[in-house]
Amino acid sequence: MYVDEPDGFNRTALHWAAYQGDTFTVNALLKFGADVSKVDNTLFIPIHWAFMKGYKVVLKTLLKAGSDIHFKNDQGKDTFEIAKDMNCVSTWTKVLTECDRDPKNNWAPRKRFINPKVGKLITFFTPYVILPIVLNICSVSAGFGIPKLFLGFGIIAVAVFTLNKLVVPTYLIDDKAIQKSPIFAGIFSATAFWAVMVWTYAMLPITFLNHFFLNIFLGGCIGLFSWAFFKSMFINPGFVPTPADNSVILSQVRDLMAEGKFDTDHFCVNTFVRKPLRSKYSRHNNKLIARFDHYCPWVYNDIGVRNHKLFMTFVYALNLAIVFFTWLSIEYFDQLKDAYESDDEDSSIVCALVGDDLCYGYKNHHFHYNLIMWCWLQYIWIVFLCLVQTFQILKGVTTWEFSNLNNKIQSSRFNHSTVPRDFGIDTAPAVQQQPPNGRETGYNTCMQLLGIDQFVLTLKLSTTSFFAKSGSSTANETLRTVDIPTDYGFKQNWLDFWIIGEPNWRNVFYLPIKGENNLNGEVVDYYKLYEYPAKSATQVV
Repeated sequence: MYVDEPDGFNRTALHWAAYQGDTFTVNALLKFGADVSKVDNTLFIPIHWAFMKGYKVVLKTLLKAGSDIHFKNDQGKDTFEIAKDMNCVSTWTKVLTECDRDPKNNWAPRKRFINPKVGKLITFFTPYVILPIVLNICSVSAGFGIPKLFLGFGIIAVAVFTLNKLVVPTYLIDDKAIQKSPIFAGIFSATAFWAVMVWTYAMLPITFLNHFFLNIFLGGCIGLFSWAFFKSMFINPGFVPTPADNSVILSQVRDLMAEGKFDTDHFCVNTFVRKPLRSKYSRHNNKLIARFDHYCPWVYNDIGVRNHKLFMTFVYALNLAIVFFTWLSIEYFDQLKDAYESDDEDSSIVCALVGDDLCYGYKNHHFHYNLIMWCWLQYIWIVFLCLVQTFQILKGVTTWEFSNLNNKIQSSRFNHSTVPRDFGIDTAPAVQQQPPNGRETGYNTCMQLLGIDQFVLTLKLSTTSFFAKSGSSTANETLRTVDIPTDYGFKQNWLDFWIIGEPNWRNVFYLPIKGENNLNGEVVDYYKLYEYPAKSATQVV
């Protein structure tokens, strides 16, 4: 059937989908070649009809598909005049802005002087320059501590503002663009880079003989987390392949309809592929991710079936590296302090808190000392991440599933994810959600970036589980109805995560080539996982 088959008024399916504000149908028609320039008897093109509902997503989709915003209908009105008639000028203006249209050039596509790839590189490498400048400026022990701190924060604020206004818009236009940019990956990698420089050129020559094994361990951790970091960043996290043949898509649709499962829980309306279990569509990569865990701004990538093991290797190695770096720094300051004979005693609060060795660094090696403090500030999210991820691996759930499990324990709200309906309970009363204010939104964003939100959920569920085992009737009532189909016991879940195939040491080092991974001791293909392996009698109990 011709996708642009007109009716009696020359209106195509895309005209009607735009009029109804049906995002899914609009996307489907565009995917299969619908023409956004088709006119009906009133000279309306589909985007004109989209103003009847005024849905931002539909307008944005049609604009990106190539709609002519200056095309006039039979009344001589273009999109701007129609938007005015339908009282949605602000929405239309926002759509044009987010699609990078220039209001000073008749809303034509904006010309950028920076290539998007170059813009991403600038964003990523900016912390490499800003971090050493700020850490050198903040030499509090040398006097003028508060002015120096203000200057340091001022430099950071100017850098972020400049990136947000001039650089990030070259490749991303969003309400939270800076949070979705590579800047957090740049902050981490810049911290690691300068820590390695300090270790290589300052600490290693002095401490190598006296602390040989400590240097070896630190070097090993640095090499391991650096490899795992960049591998996690650039690897395909597990994109579920989209069939190139439409007949395959049609076959999948027919199969789902025969099973009574043709809905958004089982079919991805963005990629037009049957959803495997545990998958989720990612707005970051615009792909369906197999065994989706979460989007991590610190590695600027989604975490899925192909890079989750790499990500955990990175986190564990980084955890140890910070501890070894701090330990070796203390030994380094101790050796320098012993060589520097002085009877002066510092009675400052900082020295009383950190001890004599770090106090020496605080007074004489400002950059190195500040770098240690900055590493320990980063250590906050690393510790939370280690605890949360380890707990989730032992329970056999991903971060996405864990969040949905907690939501279903609290309420029975419907969601369009591929988390099965048996991840949680179905009898809890619905909870009406209030829209968050700006302060709450900023607080939640900070919690998400540091991983504290997931830590709180982990603590909450662990506490509930403990009271359930202790005999609390309320906790028992809640958890009795919760079934996690991927929980095969702590030991089996742990082995499933780290091993592909038979349980031996060699298989620990294998990475998934496609979507293969273990589940209950069996190798499954997460690209085509539509049913879980059965649990044994002991696992059910």
